[in-house]
Amino acid sequence: MAFSYKTPGVYLEEIVKLPPSVASVETAIPCFFGVTQKATEVKDGDLTGMSYKIGSLADYELYYGMPDVVKAQVTVKLNLPAEAQLSANYLNVMYYAVKHYFDNGGGPCYIHSIGAYARTGIDVNTYKAELLKLDLVDEVTLIVFPDLWALTNKDQYYDVYNAALQKVASLQDKFVIIDVNRELTSNKVSPVKSKTEFRNTISNNIDSIKYGAAYFPHLVTTYTYDFNSASITMTFAADVLAANAATNLLNTLDYKSAKDMFTVNSVVAAFNDEYFKNISVEAYASKISDINSRKNSVLSYYSTADQQSLTDKTKLVTDLIKTQADAAIAAAKTKFDLIETAAKEKTNLLTQLQDKVKALFGALPAPVIAQLKAAPKNVDDTDYAKLNTTFLSKINPFFNSIFEARLKEAFNNIPLLLPASPAMAGVYAAVDRTRGVWKAPANVSLNAVAKPEVLLSDLDQEDFNVDAENGKSINCIREFVGRGKLVWGARTLAGNNNEWRYINVRRFFNMVEESCQNAARQFVFEPNDANTWIRVKGMIDNYLTVLWRDGALQGAKPEHAFYTAVGLNQTMTADDVLNGLLIVEIGLAVVRPAEFIVLRFSHKMATS
Repeated sequence: MAFSYKTPGVYLEEIVKLPPSVASVETAIPCFFGVTQKATEVKDGDLTGMSYKIGSLADYELYYGMPDVVKAQVTVKLNLPAEAQLSANYLNVMYYAVKHYFDNGGGPCYIHSIGAYARTGIDVNTYKAELLKLDLVDEVTLIVFPDLWALTNKDQYYDVYNAALQKVASLQDKFVIIDVNRELTSNKVSPVKSKTEFRNTISNNIDSIKYGAAYFPHLVTTYTYDFNSASITMTFAADVLAANAATNLLNTLDYKSAKDMFTVNSVVAAFNDEYFKNISVEAYASKISDINSRKNSVLSYYSTADQQSLTDKTKLVTDLIKTQADAAIAAAKTKFDLIETAAKEKTNLLTQLQDKVKALFGALPAPVIAQLKAAPKNVDDTDYAKLNTTFLSKINPFFNSIFEARLKEAFNNIPLLLPASPAMAGVYAAVDRTRGVWKAPANVSLNAVAKPEVLLSDLDQEDFNVDAENGKSINCIREFVGRGKLVWGARTLAGNNNEWRYINVRRFFNMVEESCQNAARQFVFEPNDANTWIRVKGMIDNYLTVLWRDGALQGAKPEHAFYTAVGLNQTMTADDVLNGLLIVEIGLAVVRPAEFIVLRFSHKMATS
């Protein structure tokens, strides 16, 4: 533009020669909606009800806390490993979901906490209300609901996903990763029922379902649940209580002795072999000497009548302990002789039994102590507390370490189940970063996965991948021998739509559309003439040429891969120009995945 110069002098003018450019937006920035332990940040305060960006699991722990403590029932068996089982459906998996996302290649993401850990269920209306806030965070491109899988009502479950699909369809720059609900038959996941209920309940609107992709089944991960002693309820297997005459004896003992018997038959007997196997002869001799020195002080807490009564009532117990001790040290003659000699002295053996019982009793978690103390109280608690205090001071750390190891072993055997969506969000991010958003996020192995919850065959997957009636394709995660656990599908919910059948095509268009939209904002209120049209066309052509060179578009030449049209009588009428409309039409030949590879073989006739 020419300036009007009025004062003599030298003037500088910078002439723009380079065309404007388009910068690609981020393509794999998920937002995790769910409940968290906390939601606070020193600078920004309460984070509940808002999307906040983090870059690592350490950031999550800092702002949103640790995993919810699982509640479980631990069953102790005689001379067998303890078994643990979740007390109820575990609702709160946000922490593990974010961890699974990062372990599968995820990068920066947003967390949208809808409140503290849920105890009685998930509020569907809260989810739907929080979805309305997606307009506030333009950078988010993927939507994930890791906690939603705990909903048992399938209609409410898919109601949230339908609301999410409707919302992203209005925004046109985001994508929803959907987990097919687990439908059970005889306490087992039914693939057919899960698939049928999903297709009967999820939206049929083609304008919205092209912005989502579904995955089945859930994943058994290699993670273990977080637990503490306060979250454990202890029970004892029938073989423990019925060992020898223990059951009948338990019914006749008084409160103090009942607790002794309960502890002996549930824990001492289970760990007896380890105890005698690992203790040395010298240590055992020292223990017997210590028992003798404390015998009188220990028994002084009982009256003379109580001593005689306790001796009679626990005879079966002492015989049981002696028999187990004999069997455990049969291979060690010296140790056998030492224990056998001690066992013949009834008073010393009784004192040893009491010492082991109280040592274990002091090492047990609080819930176990609470259960023991819940027995009928026909003995003075004050006397028992005095006796217990003495023995607590003599707790054997060996028993404590063995007990903790058995608890961890029990919890490690509980499969930690997660929906597939967090891992898939990580796969999307990793593939976009290493290959590009135009590469289908499939034929990729998953990390921290022990196995899919349901094993599917080629025949099983046929009806998942292709839905002839409504096109609601479901991508499967399968286990292949020698290859691991692979994502084996790359279709959107619009599986019968030639334009939007594949995830990479839909997400690539999302990227190009938003990138061009952002770049075109600089031309708002510019003159709607040929100069502006040429600048816009050149900007978009340069951007698409780079994408073509990167392999995102098909064609031997740029003109085969895309076209950009703008101008009067091309994309606009004279009336459009008068009304301030600048219309640009862009056509893209996006690469599509080789979903079905066919190798044709035939016999060739000999020619010489």
